[in-house]
Amino acid sequence: DHRPGEYSELVVKAKESFRRGDLFEVVPGQKFMERCDSKPSDISKRLKAINPSPYSFFINLGNQEYLVGASPEMFVRVSGRRIETCPISGTIKRGDDPIADSEQILKLLNSKKDESELTMCSDVDRNDKSRVCEPGSVKVIGRRQIEMYSRLIHTVDHIEGRLRDDMDAFDGFLSHAWAVTVTGAPKLWAMRFIESHEKSPRAWYGGAIGMVGFNGDMNTGLTLRTVRIKDGIAEVRAGATLLNDSIPEEEEAETELKASAMLSAIRDAKAGNSGKVSRDVAAVGKGVNILLIDHEDSFVHTLANYFRQT
Repeated sequence: DHRPGEYSELVVKAKESFRRGDLFEVVPGQKFMERCDSKPSDISKRLKAINPSPYSFFINLGNQEYLVGASPEMFVRVSGRRIETCPISGTIKRGDDPIADSEQILKLLNSKKDESELTMCSDVDRNDKSRVCEPGSVKVIGRRQIEMYSRLIHTVDHIEGRLRDDMDAFDGFLSHAWAVTVTGAPKLWAMRFIESHEKSPRAWYGGAIGMVGFNGDMNTGLTLRTVRIKDGIAEVRAGATLLNDSIPEEEEAETELKASAMLSAIRDAKAGNSGKVSRDVAAVGKGVNILLIDHEDSFVHTLANYFRQT
């Protein structure tokens, strides 16, 4: 629902809000649309093949409306009194082979902008937990951990707390609504900016999907990387986390990259290709024999494994 370059213009408007002090960060999205005559189940199979994720789902909502998703992000998980979240912020494209992946990971970890994105998200997340958790129990137990998906590399924090005795899983869920990683900070001002500047309603995007156990436990994921199919039209929404030092063209390209796996699944299903796929790897050194001498050091087998993959 944006012409080329229009999302970049939105980034410029967001930076004006940052300079005024209205916002620290904001996560606006744009919507991509495709005509869809394929079975939603075929799109689901294809998406699982090309973009496996921890929160995959396929839902028939009735009235010719379907949700097909492959979300990477946990929203809220509660087990007993323990509540945890894993906010994702910081994104870079996968490399063509393991060596290129490692270079991309270093680039991502050395990015001050991506570090600031995740830090602000985690600050808001810890604040959300502090409403419902015992004092002193909210902790960041994993900092800037790397998660790798078919086309993207993300940095993730792992945050946990202990619910107060007068709080349950639903209190924890509602305290985090809606996730800072799809809104921004401060949340209220970020949501106002999004409502004023996004061109269409988010519908299911940025919500949550999951399960609640009979024992009161909960496990939910964000409805990201999701295809909404309605009356033969497939919609994919993707956003980027904007900061004062965001580069407009790069942020627009990030939204396109995030949407690419879903759009590929739609197009492949349309072409009748819903089978399994394997990730392409470089064929550098194919057919070459390399002799490694093991002097019982700490890395020769790891090095050999790298050679086997290149």
